[in-house]
This record gives sequence, C-alpha cells and structure tokens, in this order.
Amino acid sequence: MKQVAGRFGYKSERSATVQKYKCLEKIREEIKQKSLHYEDFFE
Repeated sequence: MKQVAGRFGYKSERSATVQKYKCLEKIREEIKQKSLHYEDFFE
C-alpha cells in the first residue's frame, strides 16, 4: 500500500487503504443495483 499511496498522491498508507475500500464498496453497490453476477463478466 505504501507504493500505491506514493503513486496516487495519498498522504499515507491509511488514506490509500480507505480509498481502496470506498472504491470496492462503490463497485459492489453498482453490481447489486444492476443485478449483475460473476458469470456476466466471463464467457
């Protein structure tokens, strides 16, 4: 996470971790709203 924080300009590893969590939650919510399934992403 230290490299991620540096590369994307976050002040600390903790900031990068929190942002990662927020992004994953947003993706999960989109999938729920659109009723997508794991199989929808693969043939």
